[in-house]
Formats: sequence, structure tokens, C-alpha cells
Amino acid sequence: MRRSFLLVSAFAFSAGVFACANGDPATTTGDSTGNPDATAGSPDTGGGDAGHPADGPAWGDGGDGGGSGGGDGGGSDGGGDAAVPVDAAPSCVETDAGCATGSPGACGAGVLHCDGGAAVCMPLATSQPCYSGAPATRHVGVCKDGTQTCTGALGACGGDVLPALLENCFNPDDDDCNGTVNNGCPIGLALGGDRPLAGVGGPGGGGPNTVHCPTGAFVTRVDSVFDDSDAHASGVSIFCATPTLVQGASSYSVTLTPNQPAPYATITGSKGPKSTRRDDCGIVGLTAITYTVGREDSYIEGLGAHCGKSDVTLKSDNTMTFNFVTQNETSYDYYPPLSGTFFSSNCAANEVVVGYTARTGSWMDNLQPICAGLTVTYK
Repeated sequence: MRRSFLLVSAFAFSAGVFACANGDPATTTGDSTGNPDATAGSPDTGGGDAGHPADGPAWGDGGDGGGSGGGDGGGSDGGGDAAVPVDAAPSCVETDAGCATGSPGACGAGVLHCDGGAAVCMPLATSQPCYSGAPATRHVGVCKDGTQTCTGALGACGGDVLPALLENCFNPDDDDCNGTVNNGCPIGLALGGDRPLAGVGGPGGGGPNTVHCPTGAFVTRVDSVFDDSDAHASGVSIFCATPTLVQGASSYSVTLTPNQPAPYATITGSKGPKSTRRDDCGIVGLTAITYTVGREDSYIEGLGAHCGKSDVTLKSDNTMTFNFVTQNETSYDYYPPLSGTFFSSNCAANEVVVGYTARTGSWMDNLQPICAGLTVTYK
């Protein structure tokens, strides 16, 4: 009951103050019920009567809940003690728990780490070996790993050595990383199949008979023989040599090894030769008999053989081809009187003479050069 009384008294006091604020001094006496005894000089000024002196402080100094902010629950703000906020549970807790980063290799293993309140799987390694070539070539020949970073996004692979498109034929390394050193590089020479040219001369005589170099060899010298008495060509002797491809420190070359016997073979008519014309290419570099010229009618009236030379050059794609350049010679020997018509029997640019087929009776009636293509064999 005491608390209820104090609230009523405080209400009455508030009404009195409101009246004074309106500026009407006559209304300062009395209370809200019109009691004339409640004057300014009345002992009730303290909010109680003389018999209750303890009531005065209840509205004179804020007391036990009087004012708008006083006390412990009486005023408009006096609603009780304020609530204490409770901390939220942490959103990320660092642990030593293992995790997978999603990256391949050593970069894939990690531990959980808090970054800005979020759990992030941090890799244990800062870098790892990598290889961006075909898996089958990794650690083969010159091919080797590079490195890539694991921190943040997986880094690009740098420093790895990848297979070369072609072997370097002048080093001892497996450049294309296929397990074989110098594969695709030239290692030797070979002659293709025989390609006989059209015969020149007449249809008579005996035979035919053929003189031919041994397998893998070509003609480097021709001795043309003549019957001086009758002014006809009588036959030919051939000298042969076998080519060998030689690999140097930075280039290739060809050496020629003469074949024995020398001459290697001879074909003549029954009329014994009286004189000889020699066409010799030598055995230095890649050179060979490549074309034959002379004069023809029913017999071979004049005869000469000429040489072609070829470079030995390795191309950028590791291939090698030959192009025998003739010496632009058209000379031949004959014995007067000059008769017949001129002929020229030439092998193709990559071909050499490997032999002759001839028809002979008393003299040489018909002659047919035999050509073969010179090719390269590769490892």
C-alpha cells in the first residue's frame, strides 16, 4: 500500500507543477480535487500531513521512485536492470586437421586455417614439381620437371624441359624424349632399283650384255674404247665406288671407296679396241657418272660420259636429298668421218649411273645406260 500511495502523490505533484507553468497563481492552492485546505502555506506542502512526516521525502527529492529517471523502477525509464549481451560462438576455429586443397600432387595436402573468419584449406607445401608435356615423355631423355607454386591459386608450371620436335643429329642426347637417341637422323646411303634409259644406236649386234656395279655402288669412271680402223665405238669399261655417309660435328659428308677389280667390268665388240677415252669423276665428295653423250646411227659412232656433283646438306626437318648438277659438258670422242646424230642419255637429278647394257657384234651396235636413285637411310 505504501508504494501505491507514493505513485498517487507523485501524480498530484506533477499536476500542481503543470498548473504553475500555465501562469495562474490562484490555482497554486488547492489540489486537483478542489480542496481549499491544500494551500501553499499548508502543512501538507510536503505531500502528506503533519502526522506523517515520513511522507515528505517521497516527492520532495525523488525518493523511492518519484522522478522520471529516479529510483529503481518508478519513473518512465525505471524498468529494471539492462540485459547483458552474450558473445556469439566463433565462426572459425583453427585446428591441425588435415584437408584436401583440390590441387594435384604435393599441393593437394593441407591443414585448416582461418582467414577473415572463414576456414581455408592451406597447402602444406609451398611448391611442387610439375611437367606440362606428355606423361610418357616425363623424365625421358632431356625432358625434366619444372616447379609450380602451391600458395593461393595453383601456379603455372615453369622451367620444365619438353620434347623437341626433332632430334638434334649432332649431339648424343634424346632430344624428343622418346627413348631413342638421334632417331630420324641420317645414318647411311642406299641405291634404289635400276631404271634403264632408252637405248641408242641400231638394233643389230649380239647380246645384249650388261656391266653393273656391285650392290650399293655406282659408276665413277667410264673408259670408252674405239676401233680406230673402222671409226666406231667398240665398248666400255666401268669403275665403281661405294659411298659412305659420314656424320661430323656439325655437318655430313660422303666418302667414296673404290671397288675392286678396277675396271670392275668391261664389254666390247669382237673388233679389238685400239684407243680409249677416259671420263673420271674422282672419289672426292659426292660425285658420279650421271649422263652419257655421243653420236649414233646403226652403231655408236661417238661416245663420252660425264659427271654430276651433289651437295650433302641436312635440311631443317632432318631430311637429306641429293641433286646431282652436271658440269654442262657435251664432249665425246669419235673418229672421222663424223657421222650419225647426237644423243644425250641423262639420269634424273637424284640418280647416278650404275651400269650399261650393250649390244655388240664387231662393234658396239646399241648402248643403254642404267640409272638408280641415291637415297638416305634414317635411324
